[in-house]
Amino acid sequence: MTRAEFGERIRQQRERLGLSQVELARACGVQQQQVSKWEKGRTIPGRQTLPLLADVLDLVPDLFVWVSDVSERELADVRSYVDSLRLDVDMLAGDVASIRSTVDNLAEETSNMLRQVLGQMGRLVTVVEGHRADLQTMASLIPGLRLRISEEQIESG
Repeated sequence: MTRAEFGERIRQQRERLGLSQVELARACGVQQQQVSKWEKGRTIPGRQTLPLLADVLDLVPDLFVWVSDVSERELADVRSYVDSLRLDVDMLAGDVASIRSTVDNLAEETSNMLRQVLGQMGRLVTVVEGHRADLQTMASLIPGLRLRISEEQIESG
């Protein structure tokens, strides 16, 4: 139903009941100009006014539900577009869940690898601590060893 058809329906029912636009306006709590706009199809009643209008005109409110100039074809196109958006959202939600699962798995693997590295470092520290004296002796020998090599090279050179 278009706005124009909706407005005509209001006018017909108002006249059938013998009401003026002013009387209908008072009963609905609006100005007479508003009723005129409804009847001319320029506007439609708001959500709060609609039940009052239906009661005054002795009509079922469901007959008034959201009238517009939108054609059935346009409405079908909008519904189709909304359905495609729903599918896109569902696919994205699946992608997000998959990514979240991958990130969780990578975090777990990284945590396990870090534990292994820390464990190996701990063992290495233990070995180094056990051989500290040997390492200190080796460190003290190395500079002397280099010095001897340098002196031998000089003498033979």
